[in-house]
Amino acid sequence: VVDMLPALKVQQGYLRGKLCKDFYGGTYLSFQGIPYAKPPTGNLRFKAPEPPEPWDGVRDCTREGNPPISRHVVTKTVNGSEDCLFLNVYTPELTEPKAVMFYVYGGAFIMGAGDKDLYGPDFLISQNVVVVTINYRLGLFGFLSLKDPTLEVPGNAAIKDVVQALRWVQENITHFGGDPNNVTILGGCVGAVCVQQLILSPQGKGLFHKAIMQSGSALGTRGIGQWSTPLIKKVLDLEEVNDRDIFNILNEMSAERIFQLQETIPDTYFPDVPRPFGIVQEAYQTKQTITSEDPLSVLQSGDYNSVPLMLGFAAREGYLVDLHYNQHKASANFERQIPFPLNVPAGSRLSDYVANELKGFYFGNDLEQQRSDDFFVFVGDNLFVRPIYKSAKLHSLTSSTPVYLYRMSLDADLNFFKAAFNCKRKGTSHADELGYLFTHMLTPTIRPHSIEAKGVEMFVKLWTNFAKYGDPNSPEDPIERPRWKPVQNGEMHFADLGENFTTGINPEEHRMAFWDRLEEKIANGM
Repeated sequence: VVDMLPALKVQQGYLRGKLCKDFYGGTYLSFQGIPYAKPPTGNLRFKAPEPPEPWDGVRDCTREGNPPISRHVVTKTVNGSEDCLFLNVYTPELTEPKAVMFYVYGGAFIMGAGDKDLYGPDFLISQNVVVVTINYRLGLFGFLSLKDPTLEVPGNAAIKDVVQALRWVQENITHFGGDPNNVTILGGCVGAVCVQQLILSPQGKGLFHKAIMQSGSALGTRGIGQWSTPLIKKVLDLEEVNDRDIFNILNEMSAERIFQLQETIPDTYFPDVPRPFGIVQEAYQTKQTITSEDPLSVLQSGDYNSVPLMLGFAAREGYLVDLHYNQHKASANFERQIPFPLNVPAGSRLSDYVANELKGFYFGNDLEQQRSDDFFVFVGDNLFVRPIYKSAKLHSLTSSTPVYLYRMSLDADLNFFKAAFNCKRKGTSHADELGYLFTHMLTPTIRPHSIEAKGVEMFVKLWTNFAKYGDPNSPEDPIERPRWKPVQNGEMHFADLGENFTTGINPEEHRMAFWDRLEEKIANGM
């Protein structure tokens, strides 16, 4: 069958894909391992991506390109290459223009790839959309941030990879039956942080028309990084070094050695400091600057790319901290739990007050008697629910386009994160929605009419409705559901995606009201 597919022309040359079957038995065309940028190797290591080179002949796009160097999310084995800037396009057919769904993976900016073993299109593509998955650089390769402008490594190279891939889509997706004027960018975890950052950045303008943020926000701490030199200086035990010294030391290392070094840099879940690998406010301007401003200020200003937005969280986001960091109890030092974007000076009277408020509200001040579920609710709110809730409210107040908020509470056999980490706890974990949107290496057999089959149908329909129309409610939908109202004027309408689809107002109202009061007190110095 593969040989029978005609060669397809894109701007860089001809390529040939293969025919595949989706989950429901329909066929689609698969084009994998398409280079969207020059290999970021040699002089381009750590630098912003450059457009791809043309090729001669017909390129074989029946296999995926190299993933970025990282530990596999499920198997934990290290694989990949610096030459990793490839994307995959899956399309039902090549003629009629269809909505495009462009996915940015999560994985703490240190793990992940756009490969089918994690992000297969076999559910989504059944709804007549084009699915694009990409690779972007991770860890030090994607997030090295140096302040010396002569080095041209201000940070955010990985986010610039995503922008370059979006540009490639604008230039080429019509050849695959995609509509370049109807692109939805969606992402999970730090992929959602990237999505929001591109909504807020001039670099994203015109490259997408709708956005979906799954369990992540640029107002949180999980996707925010820092200047690299002090971190590397410390782990290499160096005395007097500057940015140029660090740049030269790293450039003399092999990719494998850089990855080994990266794994020695401390990276905790605590929100009081930025993470070692993440989005930074760039120290100087270039043509490709993603941001040099605080995301909250940009969001409050209303001066950003206003597109229809769907965003949400899982009922037990905090399971991430157990499954990824092996933490299931709060430690006594609650000052470490104060998110750094709140700008509370460490060791101050205000810091002591905020720490006690957090401890008292979530644990009643008795840490000896704490239940692990109290801890998971607390860290889930702190790292995910609060920033997502705040984002939904602020986007609704400063944007001219609709904002749809959801909470995922479905707990069944396709919940992705729980399957990947063999988690038996009750409740819906961070990243669990992925198992209902994508097929992957752990997808079990799905029985017709089961909770899992109905879950796939619900998620896929809502997500593809939104991609097509900018509205998850659709006149075409065969299943009668309550109308999902957008968040309006600060009224927090939401949909609960459980075994049944229900709607409500003010999710986690008591807990979010606590954070509202706390932030007001912080702003007023108590």
